[in-house]
Amino acid sequence: MMISRSKHRSSIEVCSDCAASDPSWASINRGLLLCAECCSVHRSMGRHISHVKSLRQGCWPPSLLAMVQALTAQNVNSIWEHSLLDTSAPKHLRKKPTPKDPLHPVKSEFILAKHLRLAYVLRARRDEPPSELGRQLHSAVRSSSLDTCMRLLAQGADPNYYNQLPNHLFEELVMDIYDEIDRRETEAEQTDSTATQPKEEIATLKKELDSRDSTINELKSQLKNLQSIVEQLTKENSVLKTNSIDDDSIISQPSIEDVKPERGKSLEQQLNLTEDEVKMKSQRPVSMYETREGPKNNWQVTKHQKCDDPSLQHVVDELRAASEKVTLACTSQAPLDHVRTAAYDLAKATKLLVTHYQPT
Repeated sequence: MMISRSKHRSSIEVCSDCAASDPSWASINRGLLLCAECCSVHRSMGRHISHVKSLRQGCWPPSLLAMVQALTAQNVNSIWEHSLLDTSAPKHLRKKPTPKDPLHPVKSEFILAKHLRLAYVLRARRDEPPSELGRQLHSAVRSSSLDTCMRLLAQGADPNYYNQLPNHLFEELVMDIYDEIDRRETEAEQTDSTATQPKEEIATLKKELDSRDSTINELKSQLKNLQSIVEQLTKENSVLKTNSIDDDSIISQPSIEDVKPERGKSLEQQLNLTEDEVKMKSQRPVSMYETREGPKNNWQVTKHQKCDDPSLQHVVDELRAASEKVTLACTSQAPLDHVRTAAYDLAKATKLLVTHYQPT
């Protein structure tokens, strides 16, 4: 979480250089709060001297903001103004700018002397070697004492100081580091293998879903094709029925040339037909290809008769069975695969009957 603004500040916080109220800037590497005028002078010194950052704009990491607040609460400004707090020093050496003083030259000269020349910092003892300051800084860093670390840095401690170890301790430390690296690499491999398993399962499931989607799309397209075939067969059936009805009407009507009534006979004698002729003319033809002069048996009797050709009879049986399957599948709400198979068999039998067995 990043902190974008720092609004909740106490009223006692003032500029560390001129005591102006409501400071809006902070010097990170000095641990000080600054007003806008003093901040301009800090910018001119460079970031290696004072790294300033706005308190009301930009983003603050929580740890960095907590460090600045801790240094401010510990009154770290007393480190940079140590000699100004000494009551034994003359007053002209303890004079500090006020908010009403001009920026140039009063405030700027004071800021340069305070932060660039470190004129008011407590100096280290001359008999104390520089390595001692580095050792103290090393210990203070390990104890997380911010004000002590800031004081030692202001006095000239080396921030890159390290505490030299004997050879045997150094070797033990290196071995411990290598062991820790090996342990972390082993745990990382196990973690990676464990973490990749769910990803592989998800990828497998995605592939299965894609294949099922493609199968569903194929089934839909096949169903559309079957529907078009069924519609075509229905149209052909209706055409055949219409042609059959037309043939029946033509056969049942006597020709004008055959009707030659004799002169002197009554109308009843001209239209008088025997019982056998009426029965013969009222029967439907077996198919639309039957000649008018051929036998005209009853359709209900003829459609269940067996033909003499075994192969043709086999095709007719398959056509009847396929038709019954389609009817049963459509009426019983069978699965799509069953309907598709039955319709395919019906179309196959119909095609075989039409293409291979033409009427003579």
